[in-house]
Amino acid sequence: MLGFGDDAGSALNRRAPAALIFSEAEDILTLGSLIAGELFGRGFPVLRVSAALFVILSRQTRLRIEADAIIGVGLRVAITTNPSVKLALSVEDRAIRDGRDGPAAALAMRIICTVAAQQGAAQLTDITRGHIDGCIYAHPANLIFAEKMEEMGAKVRVPTTINAISVDRQNWRAQGVPVDFGAPASRLADAYVRMGCQPTFTCAPYLLDDAPQRDEPIAWAESNAVIFANSVLGARTLKHPDYLDLCMAVAGRAPLSGVYLDAERKARLILDIEVPPGCDDAIWPRLWTDSSSD
Repeated sequence: MLGFGDDAGSALNRRAPAALIFSEAEDILTLGSLIAGELFGRGFPVLRVSAALFVILSRQTRLRIEADAIIGVGLRVAITTNPSVKLALSVEDRAIRDGRDGPAAALAMRIICTVAAQQGAAQLTDITRGHIDGCIYAHPANLIFAEKMEEMGAKVRVPTTINAISVDRQNWRAQGVPVDFGAPASRLADAYVRMGCQPTFTCAPYLLDDAPQRDEPIAWAESNAVIFANSVLGARTLKHPDYLDLCMAVAGRAPLSGVYLDAERKARLILDIEVPPGCDDAIWPRLWTDSSSD
């Protein structure tokens, strides 16, 4: 199974799937295909169909995807864009997309617009800060993406912090980390710093001196930080995937969808928990572990 970011790396290695077909909205693998096409020239089709059609397609022994149709045995399904999705861009958005601020910013805006349409967003929103999770060296594609964006002139437009990286940036050689891992991991961090990111190297940016405020629209990509930002600080951010985190920091914009919207911040489930006497804070992750194993 493809994991987070693996589809872009698989495309780079010419091992990507011929296509991906989903029956519901999916952002991460779709973004990987988009990056693979934009930066590596090796994109592949990603389609979304109804649940009923997905069942029919899954029973086919072989499918062929053409520019305008999915073709199977005794089956031809037309491919169309979603006419209900219309993204309204500001004058500034269009200027960035059309290349006013250079090719990296234009690429970032195109990617953001494609993701926004995928999420059903009607417009984009300003962000005040970012936090990069893609600085972790999980695959060579992470490094290639960052260095290509830097080579194209990418610079972050809003204050942007960096997650913990894969090595001790200063001491990895003395610690005996193999060069074939330590060197690219360090290069990856260096690329983000050169693009203007702050070398914070923490997965807890909410502990820094300047924490986000209530209702502040931010673009963070580290899982625990996103939960803390929304629930404790009351700031607003989706759990953004790698690659998109840098694009949003470069453009200063994010799709106006999900928990950026008032309606999406309303609780759908409320748990009333009676904490046993004498418990410390370890009870909360334990509750999550127990509930997720059911």
